[in-house]
This record gives sequence, C-alpha cells and structure tokens, in this order.
Amino acid sequence: MKPQFKHDCDSCVFIGNIFSNLGINDAKVEVDLYRSCEITGGFILRMSNEDNDYISTPNVGKYLGVTLRA
Repeated sequence: MKPQFKHDCDSCVFIGNIFSNLGINDAKVEVDLYRSCEITGGFILRMSNEDNDYISTPNVGKYLGVTLRA
C-alpha cells in the first residue's frame, strides 16, 4: 500500500489508506493516514496534495468511528 497524496515530512510514518467521515455531508472519503513524528504524537489524515489539506489529531477514532489514541 502506498500513499495517494504527497506528504512533506519524511519522518511521519504512513499507516495506510482509509475511508473517513470528515464531517462533510456524512460522506466518507479516502485519505492517507500517518502517525505523526511530532513529540506530542497524534495522527495526520491527508486528503490531497495541497499543503494545508490535512487534519492533525490526537484521536483519529472520531473520524473512523473507533477509538485509536497516539
């Protein structure tokens, strides 16, 4: 499995492509999921190649309907 979208940090760890409900019209979209390299941890959901088209969160579960914590 490979990332769909360009990510500007080589230290973040790509986990996989997932379908996520980002709260937009209850539609699920495919995103790239990363484990953040930041000292505070967390996850990154990348939606496109645009620099600012991502969500950084300590609890990605709210976007997946499960509980996953950094």
